[in-house]
Amino acid sequence: MKINPKQFICSLLIFTGCSYMPVNDIAPMAPSLMVKAPVKEIVAAKTMADAQTILSKKEVPVLCYHHIKELPATASEYLKAYTVTPTAFADQMKTL
Repeated sequence: MKINPKQFICSLLIFTGCSYMPVNDIAPMAPSLMVKAPVKEIVAAKTMADAQTILSKKEVPVLCYHHIKELPATASEYLKAYTVTPTAFADQMKTL
């Protein structure tokens, strides 16, 4: 059986790329990749601007609505973040 050189090189690359290296051997090579403690991200709380502040800017506000409906008392935080009540929506449209 004749071996194609291209197939041989591809096979060699595949097998050498899939070699197993224990974690103890990896740690000295890349200490910056080792996670020592969980990272806690601090995000500043956003405040909603009033109509006067929005209208005083020379920009066009872009509004994106995922849901316009009344929220049930058992609504998840995800649903609360992406839902606006019909009253708030009407106020926003009046302002625009």
